[in-house]
Amino acid sequence: MSRKSLVDESVRDALIEERKTERRVLVKELSTLGGMIRGSLLHTKRKCGQKGCRCSTAGELHEVCLLSTSVTGRRNRMTYVRPTEESRFRTAVESYSRAWEIIERLTELNIADIKEGK
Repeated sequence: MSRKSLVDESVRDALIEERKTERRVLVKELSTLGGMIRGSLLHTKRKCGQKGCRCSTAGELHEVCLLSTSVTGRRNRMTYVRPTEESRFRTAVESYSRAWEIIERLTELNIADIKEGK
């Protein structure tokens, strides 16, 4: 075996080890992500519908937070989020987003392994 092929093989082996290490770290992180929600938090203003309320008399709308989730084959579903729940919903939405990023990276690593015959 030539010196160049030994160097190429050692570089390839080092890259494979790096991918294995990165994969282990990503899978571990994925396993720590808690309750996930696929959706988006939206802030908007609305009328509450109560007669005599400032939103119907003075036109001062209430600020509300909504969770928008898509359901296959249907329109987006909007769920009211209480102010006390908002941080928990935000964490769940961010966890889902991070999980998706991890899965995308794992896909790239797995493609590289298959292409190299590993």
